[in-house]
Amino acid sequence: MKKINWLYFIFITLMWILVSRLAGILEGYSSWWLLIIPVYCIWYIFSPVIFYTINKRKGIKDGFNINYRFEALYATFWVDTIHKELAYLCLLNPFVIKYIPLSLVNNAGIETCYEKDKKYISSIKLYFHIRYKNHKFLIEIKRRFNPINAETYGKKIINMTQEFVDILN
Repeated sequence: MKKINWLYFIFITLMWILVSRLAGILEGYSSWWLLIIPVYCIWYIFSPVIFYTINKRKGIKDGFNINYRFEALYATFWVDTIHKELAYLCLLNPFVIKYIPLSLVNNAGIETCYEKDKKYISSIKLYFHIRYKNHKFLIEIKRRFNPINAETYGKKIINMTQEFVDILN
């Protein structure tokens, strides 16, 4: 399960050389070069989100029956219990939806990190093994001014995650 498309991020980072040279060439001719650098920075930051949204809306392959859909912080999962398959799309690898047989997924569980007084939750993580390799996904994290209350919203998120874990197991 590939979480990060390193080739894309290396390519887009190396594009900075081309963008800076183009800005240097255009500097003497007009003030349009001032637009190249902000446009590049916006593309660098938002292109994974754009591709992720497009692929998520495009959907999954034909014949895949979505019985359950689960959204983590930077990933989306679809489960087909009829064909026993898990589909996965990650924000840092937004070009490809991965398909994994559910028989390869095992030992799914939830990891909850509480604050000192156990009244608030700092993070909720989903973990499972694929071919004996551990994978963790962040479900929810503590916000700066709005912590996760363990009794209300935290319990709801944990129950939704536990439902997904039960399907995986």
